[in-house]
Amino acid sequence: MLQLFKNNHFANALILLPLAIGLHVFLFFGSGEIHSETDGWLFRQLSGDGQIEPLWNGIISGVLVFFQAVFINRLAIIHRLNNEINILPGFLWLFWSAFHPDMMGLNGIHPALLFTLVGMNDLMRCFKKRRRSLHVFNAGLFFSLASLFYFPLLVAIVFGLFMLFVFLSIRFPEPQQYFAGLGVPYFLALSFAYFSDSLESLFYMQWEVHEMWGVFSGIELGNPQWVVLGLSILLLMISILNIPFYHAKKEIFSQRKISMLFYYVLFSIAGVLSLSQFDLTYLLLLLWPLTIFISDSLYNLKNPVIAELVIWLFIGISFFMQYEFLF
Repeated sequence: MLQLFKNNHFANALILLPLAIGLHVFLFFGSGEIHSETDGWLFRQLSGDGQIEPLWNGIISGVLVFFQAVFINRLAIIHRLNNEINILPGFLWLFWSAFHPDMMGLNGIHPALLFTLVGMNDLMRCFKKRRRSLHVFNAGLFFSLASLFYFPLLVAIVFGLFMLFVFLSIRFPEPQQYFAGLGVPYFLALSFAYFSDSLESLFYMQWEVHEMWGVFSGIELGNPQWVVLGLSILLLMISILNIPFYHAKKEIFSQRKISMLFYYVLFSIAGVLSLSQFDLTYLLLLLWPLTIFISDSLYNLKNPVIAELVIWLFIGISFFMQYEFLF
């Protein structure tokens, strides 16, 4: 199986699409409710009353997860984040994003993650001077747009600022370009809300309804949810312990981009504080960079049989957690 993912062919990537939709089949029989407490104002505007046909819920969420997988692979390949060119990160993402039914279905985090991945690509391109101003502006634009879909991604805006000033040492007028990118989506949202006489709704749905530090009021998770949370923490710890390996045998720019991903993970952990109530969908913000790191770890294993077994374990956990109510 590992050899299959080493071939970065269009046909191999296309296989991910039916797989992504197939993993969401059980949504075809659900309620079709698509709102969550952490959705931003823009997603609530686009989703209307928060109901969708279960069939479309499964198809649209599957397609969004597929494009996320494609962008993760593109990020890893273009920026040389893995020791070997492969599409395993995207494959892992399909199953990790389906670790539990609470993490699946159409809600604000899925379009927001797409914009986050595009913004991360622009931020990584800022290491090179060519068209740097455009990439700085685009990074702010896409991180800002992501936060309008999913409120906790406000942390991505702060992360972008930190990276620009600490990692990239930007100079005038680049900070202004980043802030201009941040301002465009919110300016358009405020303009629309003003002319549609819904400013109060915008402020309420985008900010007031979200209770900062609310996560400390208690985490209410069942046993299966705790298993998924524990597995996510385990993957995070494995990635942290292997930081020296991820930096080895890579050029300096790739090393700095890997460090950038680790800082993103740290900022995402801190972003838990922005949650009114913890739910498993937030883990998606943390898990996507880990697909890149864990794929490197799997290809580094001396015994490929163990790597194969680990991949099958991920597949088994995903399907079991979705259908554990049948057992």
